[in-house]
Amino acid sequence: MDRQPRILVVDDDAALVANLKDVLEANGYVVDGAASGKEALALCRQNSFDFALVDIKLPDMDGMELVRRIGDIPTQTGCLVVIVTGYASLESAIPAVSEKQVAGYETKPVDMDHLLTLIRQIARLKLAEDALREATSRYKMMFENMRDGVVVCEAVGDGADFVFRDFNRGAEEIDKISRGDVIGKSVTRCFPGVRDFGLFDVFQRVWKTGEPELHPASLYRDERISGWRENYVYKLPSGEIVSIYSDLTEQKMIEAQFIQDQKLKSIGHLAAGLAHEINTPTQFIGDNMQFLRDVFGDLCELIARYSEIVQRCAAGEELPAEMIAELDAFWEEKDMSFLLTEVPAALEQSSEGVARVSKIVHAMKQFADPDTKEKAPADLNRAIESTVTVARNEWKYVADVKLDLDPELPLVPCLLGELNQVFLSMVINAADAIGDVIGKNGDQKGSITVSTRRVGQWVEIRIKDTGAGIPEAIRPHIFDPFFTTKEVGRGTGQALSIAQTVVVLKHKGTILVETDVGKGTTFVIRLPLDDS
Repeated sequence: MDRQPRILVVDDDAALVANLKDVLEANGYVVDGAASGKEALALCRQNSFDFALVDIKLPDMDGMELVRRIGDIPTQTGCLVVIVTGYASLESAIPAVSEKQVAGYETKPVDMDHLLTLIRQIARLKLAEDALREATSRYKMMFENMRDGVVVCEAVGDGADFVFRDFNRGAEEIDKISRGDVIGKSVTRCFPGVRDFGLFDVFQRVWKTGEPELHPASLYRDERISGWRENYVYKLPSGEIVSIYSDLTEQKMIEAQFIQDQKLKSIGHLAAGLAHEINTPTQFIGDNMQFLRDVFGDLCELIARYSEIVQRCAAGEELPAEMIAELDAFWEEKDMSFLLTEVPAALEQSSEGVARVSKIVHAMKQFADPDTKEKAPADLNRAIESTVTVARNEWKYVADVKLDLDPELPLVPCLLGELNQVFLSMVINAADAIGDVIGKNGDQKGSITVSTRRVGQWVEIRIKDTGAGIPEAIRPHIFDPFFTTKEVGRGTGQALSIAQTVVVLKHKGTILVETDVGKGTTFVIRLPLDDS
């Protein structure tokens, strides 16, 4: 207590009241005395007391009646009573100490040392009770006002099911259900999707082992609600299970939109390069078509002249010398020997151009296809080939790209659209790193090597460049959102942050960096083959 404890002494023995007052005040208490119940009640309405020493026999009322009436006064709810009487007996003590506010019993003549010890013990008990009450109130307030959902569950049988024992307001808001609808009811009945969600297995493991467990952000669904949840589950000494969980639905929607926006920006950034990549083969296809159109008439006329000669010979006619001379002249005039060489070459070039355009369009289509919401087995070799093709205009002026892809690489369960974005960002970053070096050291090209391998139950993708490497001082920050060393307009600092989110959080993989200043950098991505 920060203030001096205040004690009310109620006894019709004035000498005893004076004696108790002297002793108690000498020990640091503030003391008020009353000779009757009426006088005591008047003092209780004016002051707040911590303790009351009450004689069980008063001139105007029974001491126990006084105790009950003191308890009815709002300011005295925390006042603890010690019964003091010269008529002590077991029969009188039992009903006295059974009253709610009665904390002790002292007989006359009063042993002052014993009374002081009793008051101090009661004070310590009161402090402990007040602290417990305050802690309980604080816990309840925190429990009810947390934005996160907090639920307490008790195992049924051998953990075959769990029932709700508590359910805070945060849980009500997140799960759109009232506390009264779940308390005492089965978890699997109230939330039928909990098994598919994976949380029920976590409950059982934590209940059996006592080890806390984090159930990572996952999508919960049932006929009533759906949303992304992340749960932290632990076991209380009572054996009950506590789950604290957050609603990440809005965050996931923002993340998905942000990734889609970044993808669209990447596509927009690539558009000019792709237009150039498509324009080059389209241009020579057009030139070849014009050439073939120009010579087609000459070839037709040549065929017509030869046809006439064939027909005359078939009819047994003698060919005029002038006709043969004109045919030779036409052959020389139109340079038919040249055309016989160039027409096949033009057709071959046009065929190659069509194949080139088709490859670019196919790669762009695969890269830009709408993302799937669920993981599906995918050919990462094919995805990498498409991404490198799409990004060709970003790297072809500064680097040669080498693909070292394992032909036996198994399909990987993944969100392919998001991994395509990661691969694209890595290749563009590698090209930028090499470009920074090439700009200082002349016109020679660097190299980018993309390789895939199976390593146990993982697939490993390595993207290596011959850029300048990453200085040691900034290595801890390369995955931080918005961190970039590029000048304004060249980068947002989001590529590696998004890559880490996609690889680590969404695919339970790893992304590491190996770098040597002055020689280059290798990003190593590992993805699990077992999605569970």
